[in-house]
Amino acid sequence: MKTNPFISSIFVEKWIKHFIPEDLVYQFRGVEHVSFYKKKLLPLYVNLGRNLTKGLSYNLTLDTADMLKGKVFLIYDIPTYFNTNTLQLPESIGLHKVEQYPGFLIDLEKFEDITSYLQATFSKSSRYKLKKYWKRFETCFEVKYTMYWGEMNPEQFNYIFDCFYELLQKRFKEKAEYNNNLDLKEWNFYKEVAYPLILEEKASLFVIYNATKPIAITLNFLDKEILIDAITVFDTDYAKFHLGSINIIKQIEWCLERNFKTFDFSKGFFDYKERWSTLRYSFNYHILYDTTSLVSKGIANSLSQYYKLKKELRDRGLNRLFHSLRFKNGQKKSVRSKMLFDYVQYNKTIDLAQLIRIGNPITSTTLPVSLLFDFLYLNQIKYEELEVFEVVSKKNQFLFQVGDKKVLATINNVA
Repeated sequence: MKTNPFISSIFVEKWIKHFIPEDLVYQFRGVEHVSFYKKKLLPLYVNLGRNLTKGLSYNLTLDTADMLKGKVFLIYDIPTYFNTNTLQLPESIGLHKVEQYPGFLIDLEKFEDITSYLQATFSKSSRYKLKKYWKRFETCFEVKYTMYWGEMNPEQFNYIFDCFYELLQKRFKEKAEYNNNLDLKEWNFYKEVAYPLILEEKASLFVIYNATKPIAITLNFLDKEILIDAITVFDTDYAKFHLGSINIIKQIEWCLERNFKTFDFSKGFFDYKERWSTLRYSFNYHILYDTTSLVSKGIANSLSQYYKLKKELRDRGLNRLFHSLRFKNGQKKSVRSKMLFDYVQYNKTIDLAQLIRIGNPITSTTLPVSLLFDFLYLNQIKYEELEVFEVVSKKNQFLFQVGDKKVLATINNVA
């Protein structure tokens, strides 16, 4: 427990700085490993870090009953696979364990290497597809995988975190959904806490580069032999190559090579977590209260009912509606058009004078990046060897050339 990054002095100090006045912080001898802040007007004490931690544990001692008199302690995000000694509570202490979110993890101790993991987790056809995506991605681009852990240049960190924010903005603009990580107050906290924790090996940034450009970034927290995926995003332009899957594979591989025991996808349901995990668990909120106090019991029971209702509404999908409604400030959904392409061998019927060379196809404003990546993927061509020309006399036509090979691409449908 002492290695948990969410109770480290760095995490706690930065969280206090960004979210609460320091004079509201409390520690109790009867509750080990967790500090609290007090809610105004109520005898309610909430763990520092609140819901920005990705998993806490705590121990109760004989002093707890005295410390808890007339009070309520609310501790967010206790994973059911963490050990917490609440089995023998005295009659004066009540405890509500309220389930809130599903969690997913990979038990890495079952596997020797990435090959054994993939064989145990995916069918032969799925493994073939994953290998195909991986191979074509590395064939087409100048790929580099880097896990920043233990040391990192501060200028490099700032550059990557800025790219991180831009990729998240792009992703959730396409989804037309609000994401709390993009709130500047929360994002600035993560940016300020991540770098010193990286230097202490309690956090890491995993980055996939195309040449020098970050195209997938994951912020992890590390608890000794556990890697916890906190925030992850990839450039959706590379979706053709299933970059999200490649990102997971390379991080699992990194963990296995260093004898990590657990790869934790953390809280929240996503289909990919269910596919890749070996264990589903729960995140519970623990509400400790004084059973001899009517006020304490009333607050604890109200909190318990509130969070049960909140989970029920979330299970019904109302959180997605809520996040869509919070997509505000005049932002419009970024629509990714569905296109169909035709490819034919160039037959020299186009006047060369009608061709305009596109200097940097990835950043071109006229060439759809989906067409570019579709062509690279299908033909397994290295991006640096490709030349692209726009056909001026024909709308939605482009000429791709690699050496002597020339292919005319036409966009014939836009949905």
